[in-house]
Amino acid sequence: MAYSELPENPDVVYKDKYVTLHRNKIVINHYYFPIGKKTLNFNEIRRVQDATALPFLLSKTWGMSVDFTVWWAAGRRSAAGNEGIGKVILWTAEGNFAGFNVGNIGAFIRQCQALELTVFTSDKAPSVSDKGQKSKKNVE
Repeated sequence: MAYSELPENPDVVYKDKYVTLHRNKIVINHYYFPIGKKTLNFNEIRRVQDATALPFLLSKTWGMSVDFTVWWAAGRRSAAGNEGIGKVILWTAEGNFAGFNVGNIGAFIRQCQALELTVFTSDKAPSVSDKGQKSKKNVE
């Protein structure tokens, strides 16, 4: 399935075979192999990383990264960078970060920005110390 310009559900702003972006949540397909989905509400997401430039060895086809920071949904690692396909890492408030492919990285990132999610681009994988970072709220 290619990127859908006009999703049938008005709550959906982006959809491809890897992920569905709603106005308040992201649903990652094939997160739990072979068919399980993972849903993250926006309040669970700290940042959205365009990780398309992430070196090949730092991502996985499916499963936990070697440093136990990112769980990768099933996808083709080698596909990223080809014909608009990209890699995304969702920096979550708790637990492991979520990594997955998107069919059209440009369109996905534009929609995330339109929904006021914090987006950044990096060729570096998150580290274990990034998992413990708090949100920008004051914690006393």
